[in-house]
Amino acid sequence: SAERLRAADAVRMKYGILKEKYGGNDYERMS
Repeated sequence: SAERLRAADAVRMKYGILKEKYGGNDYERMS
């Protein structure tokens, strides 16, 4: 559904920000 797609985009954007902020280290550990 559109709602789920929008939520997925929000999560991707949030992780993108985290990745930039922490140099990707925390993001790699989480995934």
